[in-house]
Amino acid sequence: MRNNRVLKSRRFAVKASAVIMALTVIVGGKTTLAQAVATSPTAFTQVAVNVGGYEYNQANVNALNYLNDIRTKAGLPTVTLNPFLTKAASNHASYLGVNGSSDGHSEVSSKKGFTGESFITRIANAGGGDSFKYTYVDEGITFSANTLEEGVDSLIDAPYHRDALLDPNLTQIGFGQAGSIVVHNYAIEGSTTLTSVYPYNGQKDVPLTFDGFENPNPLEGTGLSTSGYIISYKVASSPSTLSATLKNSKGVSLPVIVKMSPYTAQTREYGYQYWMIIPKSPLVKGETYTITAGDKTWSFTTTGAVAPKPPVVNDQAPRKFSVKDVGVRIDGKYVELSPKAQVLSNSTFIPLRGVFEAMGATIKWSPVPTKDLKGSEIVITKGTTKIQLWVGLTKALVEVNGKTIAINLSKAPYVTPAGSTYVPLRFASEALGAKVGWDAKNFIASIDQQ
Repeated sequence: MRNNRVLKSRRFAVKASAVIMALTVIVGGKTTLAQAVATSPTAFTQVAVNVGGYEYNQANVNALNYLNDIRTKAGLPTVTLNPFLTKAASNHASYLGVNGSSDGHSEVSSKKGFTGESFITRIANAGGGDSFKYTYVDEGITFSANTLEEGVDSLIDAPYHRDALLDPNLTQIGFGQAGSIVVHNYAIEGSTTLTSVYPYNGQKDVPLTFDGFENPNPLEGTGLSTSGYIISYKVASSPSTLSATLKNSKGVSLPVIVKMSPYTAQTREYGYQYWMIIPKSPLVKGETYTITAGDKTWSFTTTGAVAPKPPVVNDQAPRKFSVKDVGVRIDGKYVELSPKAQVLSNSTFIPLRGVFEAMGATIKWSPVPTKDLKGSEIVITKGTTKIQLWVGLTKALVEVNGKTIAINLSKAPYVTPAGSTYVPLRFASEALGAKVGWDAKNFIASIDQQ
């Protein structure tokens, strides 16, 4: 039986993808679901899908299937959609979409779209009533996801936020989206004693690094600003220490820091502990690693193409281009990019590296979050021109010959689940003094430098 005291909410943020999460426990009696709830987030095309007697948006079902695929590969039970969690998540996403991100997990009654000060109240007001008494409830928010699936990836890549999504006892979830804002509500009430690890055994294309883009930062107190991709180990016991080793394919042990999460006191009360194994150096691409933590040993393989390839130029189009593979020509010559330039919501985005380097610009990433938890700073410099952008924000500063002007962007820079940063092509290129052309029929962008 779960503990009868209410624990204070804790808020976290992933800097690069602007994610926040709160944790709490609701206590008391438990009843059955009271009524059906309409759950169709306004950000999606309304396609009704019946799941468990309730109708859900197709996007919610797709996100559920995506999460369950990851959980299944990780050896964890699948979860189900809950109408009240879904409605509450959708309501709060809409509220944040109208009022901005500064309220985080809270809502202000005088503001448009108010449905409850806390997510506990919002779930109850969405029809949940006292359905989640004796249930551990979490909320996660990301401000820079194009899809619900990207929202899942964003949370899983953030070690503290990963805890809830890959909890062996997660049973129900609800998704909501308004524009780039994605909200998750979770209910954890199972009784399994399974161990959860991530990356899971046999996983491929694991990122190489963790850059500290989470608040609180898992790297705090380690002396590191960047580490290898953080490995998590959640076990149904509460040891005060954990022995863990990480070896490459040659059997060489790599230095790691083993850190117990200080934000799972609630979980420890129910017999679980969450650990992070932090490689002191970035992982190597295309390498298979074997990790041993406690009495469990498993392996995973890193991605082989995280580092962008040097630009390759040629005069002829190398292939037929598309929305997900936009051709880029600089001064009449094609530039081969990895990852590819792409079109999203009728705007062309280019990977941060590749294009600007080919234009003779330099790039600097500053992992400093803004006060409203949105993103980190990107600085692009060429000669006397400096551009400042922020992940997830539609604002920019352009400095030319010492004079700075503020510009509002139609689309914000974003970070993909694989860790690649994309910026708007036209703005960034023209701000550096180039002319940009667009061949809509053939999906080719042309950049001519003056």
